[in-house]
Order: sequence, then C-alpha cells, then structure tokens
Amino acid sequence: MRKSKFYFSILLCFTLLLGCKSENDINVLPPSNLRSINSFNLYLFNNPLKLFSSVYGTIDETNKIITLKFTPGSYPNLDSLRSIKPQIYVAPWATSSPNNLEYVDLRPDTVEYTVTAQSGKKAVYAVVKKFN
Repeated sequence: MRKSKFYFSILLCFTLLLGCKSENDINVLPPSNLRSINSFNLYLFNNPLKLFSSVYGTIDETNKIITLKFTPGSYPNLDSLRSIKPQIYVAPWATSSPNNLEYVDLRPDTVEYTVTAQSGKKAVYAVVKKFN
C-alpha cells in the first residue's frame, strides 16, 4: 500500500508540472498598445552648426501636438532647419517614423511623426514651431 501511494504521488507531481503553464510567459502576453512620444528635443550636440542652443519640445498629449519654441539666436537662419536630427523617446516597444536621430526638414509649418505600437495601432503627432 505504501508503494502505491508513493507512485501515485510521483505521478501526480509530474502531471501537475507538465500540465501547468506559467502565467508570466512572455509569449502569452498580448502585444502592447502604448504609442506615445515621451520626449522630443533638438540638442546642440546632435546638430552642430545648425543650432546655437538646444530646443526642448513641449508635448500636448491630448491634441498630439509637439511645440518647439525657438528663442532669438537659437538658430542661424531658417535654412539651417533643413536637416535637423531630433532626439525622441517613444513608449516601450513602440517605433516612430521618422526614427530617433533621423534627419528631418523642420522648415514646413508642420512636420508629422507617426508612432506605431507593438499591436499595430498608430498615433500621429504634429510638430510645430514658435519663434519668439
């Protein structure tokens, strides 16, 4: 009788171990829906000779608008905004188009950035400039 209980308990343990799936298995989790720009800045060290000082973006998450406020003397002329490399940070597992540190032309009134979540959902941000 003792042997049968022992074998039954061993069989029960194997059944439980093999039959249970981990709840924290990364392959079972749904893809992320996060699709936001967390930071958008024009740093002087990424844009030498195009900017005289760094410009920091203000993000309006509700309206999906990023405002860059240029102060007098922060850039040499409007043509210097032709090929600027913004440093942007997006939500985890998201991608942006254009990418981080990719050259963009900021001379038009509005430049659009598309952020795509891991799930495929998209958000479009408009980058606008204000000159003081």
